[in-house]
Amino acid sequence: MPPVLGMTGAEAVAEVQQGLGWRSDRATEILRALNWAQDLRELGAGTLPWFLTEYDHVVTVTSATVLYALPDSFLQETEERDGNLRYQSSSSSRTWFLKKMDEMSANRYFFGDWQNNFDMDTTQATQSLSPGVPRAYVLRETSIKVFPIPDTDYNLLWNFFKADEDIVNAAATNKWLTHCPWLIVGGAGAKLAADILNAGAVKTFASLRMEGEAALLKKHVQREIAARPLSMGSRN
Repeated sequence: MPPVLGMTGAEAVAEVQQGLGWRSDRATEILRALNWAQDLRELGAGTLPWFLTEYDHVVTVTSATVLYALPDSFLQETEERDGNLRYQSSSSSRTWFLKKMDEMSANRYFFGDWQNNFDMDTTQATQSLSPGVPRAYVLRETSIKVFPIPDTDYNLLWNFFKADEDIVNAAATNKWLTHCPWLIVGGAGAKLAADILNAGAVKTFASLRMEGEAALLKKHVQREIAARPLSMGSRN
């Protein structure tokens, strides 16, 4: 794979044009295909890369409110060990990591399970439960729900993967084109080559995309193990 450390939109377009037979047209369609390849990769076609991580995003929780919209461009949460939704009252205080739960489990744990209690009376059914510090959350389609009901305002911190910006024009670049441009170029080129029924170019671009994916995986592994003590049989 060519030793390119980053590209602009114009350079990525030129690489696709070259792979399609040294063309000089279809720049608009190629930019659109580059963004398509990026979107496809972000929507689950492999492990999301480190450079899409949004660190320490502030989620402002207000008293008596349990539902909060997901941040803009939210893709998914980071691994638990990388630190998910959490609360720290000050920079010198201990950190409380909120437990991720499903809806039924959270409601049963914090509000009790009355479904099998046939002798439940009106007092039990309408009983108010004490609010407190957020200790758990449920991830919904477009929001999170915190448990228990907050007793005051809190600033929670959250690490998650965030979709990259689109390549809006030839002068623009983004994180994908900076860190692993050939993966995106390969994906866009393969799509366009298939559109024009160029089987040879489809094969070439598909190979380029796989090389880019392999290079990204290698870099991800290197980042994980770098500076860690490694020895046979150890738990790192």
